[in-house]
Amino acid sequence: TLHYNKTFGDKHALDPLAGWTLQETTAQSSYQAGVALATNNTTSISAATTIINSTSHKNQFGLQSFFGRANYSFDNRYVFAFTLRADGSSRFGENNQYGYFPSGSVAWRVNEEDFFDVESVSNLKFRGSYGLTGNQEISSNWVGTYSLNAGYNGRPGIAPNRLENSDLGWEKTKQLNIGLDLGLFDQRISVTADYFKKQTEDLLLSAGVSGLTGFSSVFQNIGEIENTGFEFSLNADVIQGDGFNWTTGVNFSFLDNEIINLLNDGELIGRNHILKEGEAVSTLYLIKYEGVDPQTGDAMFEDINNDGVIDFDDRQIVGSALPDYFGGWQNNFSYK
Repeated sequence: TLHYNKTFGDKHALDPLAGWTLQETTAQSSYQAGVALATNNTTSISAATTIINSTSHKNQFGLQSFFGRANYSFDNRYVFAFTLRADGSSRFGENNQYGYFPSGSVAWRVNEEDFFDVESVSNLKFRGSYGLTGNQEISSNWVGTYSLNAGYNGRPGIAPNRLENSDLGWEKTKQLNIGLDLGLFDQRISVTADYFKKQTEDLLLSAGVSGLTGFSSVFQNIGEIENTGFEFSLNADVIQGDGFNWTTGVNFSFLDNEIINLLNDGELIGRNHILKEGEAVSTLYLIKYEGVDPQTGDAMFEDINNDGVIDFDDRQIVGSALPDYFGGWQNNFSYK
């Protein structure tokens, strides 16, 4: 990295940075299992009469990144920041290995203004930011692979086990954040409030493909998800004594999640969940329970297709595993 820090006069401060990183990760593992040991005290696999399973695995990927950042502040009142990243990952196809992710932010410290004269307010800052980030965290990558094993009649063989997708690329998230920081009574009380809106597109999902390919699924960039919400926190030094201190804090978060766009006719159905346009991620897709039959004591379930049989065809959306809101209350006490 190359870092420069400079102040100009009493009011201007500039802080740029540029850098480059290169990293490579290799993971290897092996697994063996055997049965029929001469004694229970023997733990060596080689002592087993029969080796029932033996597998090995190796995974390797690399990441190259170029990045830059510039911070500028004027008179400790107006703060601006801009960042830009260019990341290239070997997990993605040769057509889409690089992703470019800019972001910018601005802050205004109102309490530093000459016109602001409220003695009880020790900090008042408005913040805003917008940026783009990327995600490469997938268990496999774009390249087609083969497995080496005793494939046919006990003879060594090679067989394809993963379908190639040379167009696989970065999952991208755009986020808007608008916030407020408030401090009262020399920071004895502090409040933080944020509104955010996140839009994630080109989701990295393993989606079904035609059986004519010889595979059931392949990693693809499909769909778009939107998260909007509000976060609030309040912290206070309730008691600051010679020996006894008490601080408390509460926080709340509200979240609304929605799938905006999805391929496969707008839905992907799993065993207990469904991904569907207009619904939240982690939407539960189950047979609906309707209570207990007072005559027999048996559980009752809704037969939505009225065929007299309760089976997978009677599954329906029954709710989401995502909470509408969550929060906490924390207290810290200290003595001496």
